[in-house]
Formats: sequence, structure tokens, C-alpha cells
Amino acid sequence: MQKCELNAMDALNTSIFYVTENIDRYRKQTQDFTRKSKLPFEKLVKVMLNMQGNSLNAELQEAFPELSERMTASA
Repeated sequence: MQKCELNAMDALNTSIFYVTENIDRYRKQTQDFTRKSKLPFEKLVKVMLNMQGNSLNAELQEAFPELSERMTASA
């Protein structure tokens, strides 16, 4: 029997990918996470997990250094 080893980051990324691919199981209303946006569900989860306690604007600037990718905090 071969042992399958996943490190913590691989396991987390696999879990996030699974939820993203099966988003219908996790949303309350059918329109949740359906529109095309700059911050799709997978990226939203990863940004939230990487936040370090700064203001939302500072976190968004760090996560999206390119102005063309950045959204406002209110978005």
C-alpha cells in the first residue's frame, strides 16, 4: 500500500478548489457567486486567509499590487 502525502498548503488548496468547483452545495441562494467579478470565490477565500490585521484597503493593496486588478474596499 502506497502512502499519499499532502502538505498543509496542498491540502488547503485542494479543499478550496473542491468548494469552488462545487459552489452550488455551499451557497444559500442560487444567485450567490454567479456574476463575473474581479474577486472570484477562490481568490476571495485565499485573500481572507492571508489577511494580517491591517485595514481592508491596506490588505487589498498588498494582495493586488497591480492597479488594474485592485478593487475598492466597499466592493
